[in-house]
Amino acid sequence: MRPLREGRSHRFEEHPLLVVARALSQFVDGHPQFQVKRTLGDTAHLAQEAIEVLFADGGGITPEEIAVWLQWNMSMRPFVAPPSQGVTGVEVMTHLAVLALKKLLEMRRVAPESSALLCMALNSMDDELFKQLRERYSVRPAILGELVRCFDKMPGRVRHADLTARLKWGLAAKELDKEGLFAVALEVLSTLPAAIAARIQETSDGNGPGRCPNGHTVSPQLEAGRVITGLGLGGLRQGYRSLPLLRAEALFELGRVLASIRLGISERNLAEAHQRFDEASVAFMAAGDPATAAMAAIAATDCLARRLPLVLDHEPLFALRQRLLAYGTAAHQQVLGSGLPAVQARELGQLAKAAHAPVLAYKGVEDLAHVMASEVPSPEVIHSLERRAQDSFQGATAHFQALREASPHDPWKALQFGTAASLLQTTFWITLRGVLFMRFDKAQQALLRERFEELLRQHTPPGSIEAFLQAISSAAAALDNPSHGAHSTWILGLRTHPLASHARLFESISALLCLLIELGQLLTPAQGVLIAEALEQAGIPSLELAIVFAFKAAELKALRASLKPGQPAGDWVRYLRLRIHTLESALNTVMRTDSERAQLSGWLMELVTLFRTFHDDFRTLPPGEALWLLERGGASTFRANSLWLGRGECGVPPRYSTRSWSDVEQSIQAPLEAEDAPHSPLRHWNEFLMAHATLAQYGRLKMSIEAGKLDPRVQAVFSQLLEDSALSRMAFGRGTPPEHIEELTGVPPEHWEQRDGVTLVRIPLDSYEQVCDQVDRARRRIAWAFSALRSDGEVPDGDPVPDVDPTALQALFKRRPGLGVLVPGPWPEVRTPLSLFVCREGAPTRLESEVLTESAGREHAVSVLMEVREAIRQDRARPSNASFQQLGAAMDTLREALAPWSRHFAALLAREGISELLILLRGLDFALVPWEDLEADEQGGRLGDRVLVGSLYSLAQLPTRPASSREGTVQLHGAGSSAHVMELGASGMRALASVGVARPPLSGTEACDARMLRNQLRTAARLRLFLHGFHHSLRPEADRITLVDGENLGERVDLKPEDIHALAIAGMDCVELWACEGGAYGRHLMEHGVAEEPEDLTVAFLLAGARRVISSRWHVPTLPSALLMERFALLLSAQGNEPEALARARVELRTAFSQRGFIEQRLMEWAASRQNMNAAGISQELERAFSEALLSLRSSWYTQLGLSPGAIQGTSGASLERMIRFVPPRSQQTPSAPEDSGPSLAQRIQDMLKPFRSSICWAGWRLTLRTLEDWRA
Repeated sequence: MRPLREGRSHRFEEHPLLVVARALSQFVDGHPQFQVKRTLGDTAHLAQEAIEVLFADGGGITPEEIAVWLQWNMSMRPFVAPPSQGVTGVEVMTHLAVLALKKLLEMRRVAPESSALLCMALNSMDDELFKQLRERYSVRPAILGELVRCFDKMPGRVRHADLTARLKWGLAAKELDKEGLFAVALEVLSTLPAAIAARIQETSDGNGPGRCPNGHTVSPQLEAGRVITGLGLGGLRQGYRSLPLLRAEALFELGRVLASIRLGISERNLAEAHQRFDEASVAFMAAGDPATAAMAAIAATDCLARRLPLVLDHEPLFALRQRLLAYGTAAHQQVLGSGLPAVQARELGQLAKAAHAPVLAYKGVEDLAHVMASEVPSPEVIHSLERRAQDSFQGATAHFQALREASPHDPWKALQFGTAASLLQTTFWITLRGVLFMRFDKAQQALLRERFEELLRQHTPPGSIEAFLQAISSAAAALDNPSHGAHSTWILGLRTHPLASHARLFESISALLCLLIELGQLLTPAQGVLIAEALEQAGIPSLELAIVFAFKAAELKALRASLKPGQPAGDWVRYLRLRIHTLESALNTVMRTDSERAQLSGWLMELVTLFRTFHDDFRTLPPGEALWLLERGGASTFRANSLWLGRGECGVPPRYSTRSWSDVEQSIQAPLEAEDAPHSPLRHWNEFLMAHATLAQYGRLKMSIEAGKLDPRVQAVFSQLLEDSALSRMAFGRGTPPEHIEELTGVPPEHWEQRDGVTLVRIPLDSYEQVCDQVDRARRRIAWAFSALRSDGEVPDGDPVPDVDPTALQALFKRRPGLGVLVPGPWPEVRTPLSLFVCREGAPTRLESEVLTESAGREHAVSVLMEVREAIRQDRARPSNASFQQLGAAMDTLREALAPWSRHFAALLAREGISELLILLRGLDFALVPWEDLEADEQGGRLGDRVLVGSLYSLAQLPTRPASSREGTVQLHGAGSSAHVMELGASGMRALASVGVARPPLSGTEACDARMLRNQLRTAARLRLFLHGFHHSLRPEADRITLVDGENLGERVDLKPEDIHALAIAGMDCVELWACEGGAYGRHLMEHGVAEEPEDLTVAFLLAGARRVISSRWHVPTLPSALLMERFALLLSAQGNEPEALARARVELRTAFSQRGFIEQRLMEWAASRQNMNAAGISQELERAFSEALLSLRSSWYTQLGLSPGAIQGTSGASLERMIRFVPPRSQQTPSAPEDSGPSLAQRIQDMLKPFRSSICWAGWRLTLRTLEDWRA
């Protein structure tokens, strides 16, 4: 920055700081990138660079120069902010001045009195900036943080300015929680009340000299009213401020942070927040501020009430209800007896009553306990039930009245009363229904239910639902704009309402929806839109899982009751669109865990599926709009992760390793390359991906524990996962700062272990608290890394989740009139209507046909698919030849079950001129169906022989890196204990390399050199992998491809999704994953319950930036995979068309191994010359003949293309070994035929070729696209 250096050179008559500050101001105000929302890291980096320039070569500035700048800066008021949320030059200038003062204090170049004067002047400058800029003052946390550090270097020089600066710092950090500063706010505010209490003992509570509480005379520096002069700034008066009142404010704000913080354990945070609010109430009352004392008591009551949904055990829950009732009653009495004016006392009294009103709903429920114990129902019991129902419902009526009165002017108070009324009615009525069911016969039940239902309706006054909805809308607006609504309190310029919270809003909407269900009232589209608009305005923060579960259940249940088949979809489309946008916006938060994103994705999927069910798959909507809605029914996490993954290149260790100590020590101690230097984008990407993987791992554990308490299925399935994850390990190289290690791990140094220069830290995860701590550390880590990447310009700020581009979609259909996009129906997909979109007149059109809408011909496939899933499960658990044959038989049965329908489907495609079919992968069923292998006619023709088939997870326009020059194919095969299996693929790779089709293959051992592999991948257009693959049914972070196999875990080198995300493949044309289970799709059960989200190795490569991936749905045999890989590569080199090359390779190989095919003919010719051969040794001879036939087949491929490969090695001895994870000592070798007399030679040949005629040898491979634009047929 030339102006900065000119300023330091003193070539101007003005002071250098003034020149530099002016240059910075002009640069920031005139630079386009600062006219949009920026991060703290952007401006902090700029200001720090200016300081380094100013103080370079032993130079610097003086305190007088800072004072001149302050005088000039204050003369520029009022400060003008841009209309956007950009950063103003004056913010950067103020940051620069604070950093300059801090630097002078560190260098001891400023006198104590001058330092106090400058700190107080800068503190006043911050106040002026906040008055002018308000919420646009985004750099405030950084400025105040540095200012507090300046105050800390001059203790005892000011009375309270340092304390108010610390309080402002904590509040500013809390308000900008999107920057990951909640932890800063909590840390700053947690120690402040004690610091103020200590200062109270050193000062007098008044102006001028006086005595401290301990009897000593107050020092002159701490006197209120002292005037500090010097530096040409005139006199700055140290005004009086009540320190006891300041302590009360600090306690109150600490309670606010604890009540809204998203770190740690929510229930524990709320308990501590209650304590701090209670202390604040006492302190405000002692300081003579009963109104704010009442606010604090109300907030303390609300914290107890918000704990109720989070306590699941009955006894603690009962105790908490009793405590809330007692505390709320006492707080109400405190307000009424506080001596406040009558109007104010009445208003605050109603707030205090509202804060604990919902707990009263449970009192009536508990009173029904004695009825449950009655043996014989009697008229007296019925009369008792009616009296209790009257009391409960009349209480609800009073709350509804309070709701209607408060709704126009105080939405939060109205919501509390509305929630209380709803809970009084619904909880009592649900419990009462249980009593009727258990104690009365059916006739009495029907009679009494009708009587009580009428009573329930009578005690829901007209207008109550409308008033509740109005309060919901107003409260949501108040979350975004705190000045909306009455009874806001101002504390240090920040506005708050003691009952305001996202959790309260969601609980209130849940209560309203449950009330509508119990009243039998339908949710109208207009009411639904109002609720959806409120949720859109409020957003979805990281709420407690119990609240989310309850809200989702209430929403879906209310919708099921309100939606009717045949109802016009248009009336509800706006609601669904709003809900989709709200949920997808919530996904677009880098600090969420993948499990939290999957939970939101599952919620979105359930909403879309529900509307699809009731509205005939949106068939009444325009095709483009229907396709947009159908697309949103899955893969939302995949779309969100594409915002961050695959966007840049990552720094890597020198080698991929077994993670044994010797390997780890070599990796982390190796010198960094220049481009991997600290603060480089490569290092920032490395830090981000490591934090992303860590957050995903610990977040999955946290979600499993929380959901396991709410869902027994999750507890049963994931219990082993929790046991296996009780300990985690991290390793750090020599020179890593100890404070950095402790910050990342939370483990103190005395528990570290040193080995060969490596610091080993074992991270215990035995308890929920420990898991939450690691999640919080990972969140802070990823926030820092993401901020650095935004400062580098590597990732965007605030981009929405990728969406379908209608223009691009229409252009693609127009370019490819033979293209069809198939969308499966909702579960069970094989029995629900399909949607097929094609191009007609240049625009997407939905085909209407009974083949798509009717389930005829597909019903039987439901049970068959269950058999297929079970066969896959068994083959995954205990892979063997028998399990492979069982899977093949299940697939053949599935093909037969779908044959009647698939023939009609193929005929439909032919009639409509569809030659290319893209399948949007959704659901658990159709993701397994081998579409290309389905029957197309009665002669046994296959769909893949007539139509080019591809698949994709989303139709959205995912972000991509700018195109780079890529050419050639990197080939990599596995090594280690299963090298003899991998040799089949290696042989084909060497042959391909010999004719220039690909680069010479790398073994897995060679590929362990990660830097070498990165350099290879940087320039390659394709990556061809032939190795072991593994898909874990519960833990996606355990998916892997194996570079080096071994009998012991310490000998194995795996690449897991976190490693794949770091590969330099962004923008690569295709990854050919010739491995097992690369396209296994997803999991049946996630940590939060049932959901749909693709999670497999294919997803990992696509998120890393690959445009296309070829992978298998299940375990695959080695030889067919190797042959298919080689033939595909040759065909691709000739025509450059992946779908067609894959289809043709599949057809050729299936034909070659068919009856009277190339291989059988060669073997029969050999057999004809061996008719009189002795039985001894016949198996070895047949194996050699088989190998020669394969050599001849492979050679013909090259000859057809006019190529002359080097020596093609044989395939003897490995015809059907499985390319699966190595599981010693089980043999995976095909059993040899007995040497004694047995079947004829012709029969032996048929037995040898039979496995190769199984459909799963060739049909399991799928081409999956990253985006629609990547379809290259």
